[in-house]
Amino acid sequence: MRRAVLGVLLMLSLSLAGCLAPSSAEWGDGGVSVSTDGMNATVVSDLTPSQTTVDEVMLAGCDTEGTIGDAANQTGLITIEGHLAASTLYTSHDEDMRGLASGVTAAVILEAMSYGSAEAVPNGQGARIPVNNWAEPLNPSTGSGQSTSQRTVNVEDVDSDSNEPWLVLGLIPASEHIAAGFGAVDDVHQPIRIQASMVKSAEGTSIGNGLTSGAKSQSGSPCLLGVDDSNKGTYYVIVHSITLPDASVTMDGDADDEWVMGDVPLLGRGGYVVYFLTVAVGGGAGPASSPQSVKGRRCLAGQGLARPGEHGQGRDGAQSTEAKGAGTCACRARAEEREEAEEEG
Repeated sequence: MRRAVLGVLLMLSLSLAGCLAPSSAEWGDGGVSVSTDGMNATVVSDLTPSQTTVDEVMLAGCDTEGTIGDAANQTGLITIEGHLAASTLYTSHDEDMRGLASGVTAAVILEAMSYGSAEAVPNGQGARIPVNNWAEPLNPSTGSGQSTSQRTVNVEDVDSDSNEPWLVLGLIPASEHIAAGFGAVDDVHQPIRIQASMVKSAEGTSIGNGLTSGAKSQSGSPCLLGVDDSNKGTYYVIVHSITLPDASVTMDGDADDEWVMGDVPLLGRGGYVVYFLTVAVGGGAGPASSPQSVKGRRCLAGQGLARPGEHGQGRDGAQSTEAKGAGTCACRARAEEREEAEEEG
């Protein structure tokens, strides 16, 4: 019986390791897929009630001199760094969602800074973003929230007079592994580095929210996306990799620290299962041996025996009396063990 219970608990633990992970949209049918040809792309989304296809997506990148743009030689990936303040994952969109927004499977709000600066932010001390509604990936409805000791920022109010630069990004996966790895951004208040292509235009127009108009490299940091004097940049990006302190998300999913569905913070999936087995098996060992101890005590009580030194008896006398009953107790214990073995068999 104990073995059966342990087996059930083990199976549940393996399932739980996956259930603890956040859910993100799938790649392909029922989710989102992106096909590219050079710096041109097509985004197909099943996240809306009826399938949405976005053609003529012209990408923008970075050249060898570190300048961001959409020229023929600007095909390198752009780097985006900051402190991850808020995020959301999408498995569906409203029926009125159109264009590139329909292909976004995750959105993030970053306080723009270097990855090294973000690492220096004390754990849990990054800015707090109270989000009221995030149906539109690049237009989250935020507020001031309740007064706390933690710095709170209403991103909707960020302007040229604000103290910090911010980025709001709609993330579109460039591969199946990237799509599966977007669950990693569910864990906020940590440094993040994203490598991606930006979007110059879609469906023949370069006018609209989220495109590269005005995007430029940060001064002194080639290919690192900067924020202009408005202190807020909002962009769609087609993601090729994500770097976090304890995990990576890559195009082919082969990084040594690749984040995969089922990772449990601090322990990881493997650590979680090992921990569970240690506790389960260790806990099971006690109950497995306890019946014999109970039987022994019951047997001694039935014989009216006292342990040496108890009830004022001399040690020698107690040992002699205990020895008489020991054989009977041992026989009873063995008989009960055989009965249990037959029942389990």
